[in-house]
Amino acid sequence: MGRFARVPGLVVSGSIRSTRRRGAGSLLVHSAIGWAQSHGFAMARLWVGHEEEAAIALYQRCGFVFTGVGRPLEGRPSIVIREMRRALA
Repeated sequence: MGRFARVPGLVVSGSIRSTRRRGAGSLLVHSAIGWAQSHGFAMARLWVGHEEEAAIALYQRCGFVFTGVGRPLEGRPSIVIREMRRALA
């Protein structure tokens, strides 16, 4: 987890296809959420590609919601990333 304006962010670049749908992503996200809560953070955020349906579904299952904020991915402007946040309190 990194800190940006006192909001921890989760950075995951992808996963190996053969490891998907086995609970590792949920475990990782919930572990990061627990860390942020134990360090007194009230909110977590992440950015996800608009076409990353599996990742979006995972984050939504973990309580993240879209904020309505989106922007082109730095260095790859054809890819739009969207912000998601989750209250930790």
